[in-house]
Amino acid sequence: MADLSNKCSSLISILPKVKEEYKIEDKSLDEKFNLMLDIQFNLQKVIYENLNIHPLIKEYFLENKQEISFWIINQWIAIQDEYQELYESIGGEKYKSASWKWWKKSHKDFLDENIKNILSDEEKEELKFEVIDIVHFILNYLVLSKILSEKNIVFAKDIQKESEIKNEVPFDIQGYHILNLLKMQNITIKHYTTLIEGKVFEYFFNKADLSEVIESINENASKSLYLIYDFWTNILGLDGNDFVYYYIVKNYENIQRQKRGY
Repeated sequence: MADLSNKCSSLISILPKVKEEYKIEDKSLDEKFNLMLDIQFNLQKVIYENLNIHPLIKEYFLENKQEISFWIINQWIAIQDEYQELYESIGGEKYKSASWKWWKKSHKDFLDENIKNILSDEEKEELKFEVIDIVHFILNYLVLSKILSEKNIVFAKDIQKESEIKNEVPFDIQGYHILNLLKMQNITIKHYTTLIEGKVFEYFFNKADLSEVIESINENASKSLYLIYDFWTNILGLDGNDFVYYYIVKNYENIQRQKRGY
């Protein structure tokens, strides 16, 4: 499981409050994503102000090009950490790290089981929030783009694809299947991130201009976001609205953590 000292499953208690405050049912998917992006941007402002890091403005990043590279790298490090927690969360308390440690005896047992039978109700909620944590850092790529372009993000339309997985029952997938899909998803997002890093590297050495960096961030981070959204709404039994509501709930907790000195 993920760090139990930092459990999020209890956060569903504030879900009704979030649904009452935010009315998103009639919004398009792009509008929902932009709402999430605005909320994520505000969270970064809170964090950077609380920690007195540096101003989140275009002028600062242009004067300190290395900070653009650091921002991109920091998100990738965080995403990998969240994936590691996700690998363990799919095994629940029953299997823990044996869900991905192929050298453990119980790994084969995990591969043969269905995760809907492995995970408790609390662990299923925890898994949802582990997925949302990855979304936070993918959105942070787009936060940087928004800072640099000073414009709203236009999400690429051509990469919206429906998942090949159609679960009639949430979490109804065998261990071996979800683990393999999770690894492939991680590899794909790494590919998108590498394309962003490459363009930032070129920009740092004056071989690309800022507009190319922004275009690469928008295209590849959008692809990553749609990939997560499409796959996990299916597996977790979340519809498009609940996916956003869960994000907002976790964001609320992240703000509270800052206040608590997390």
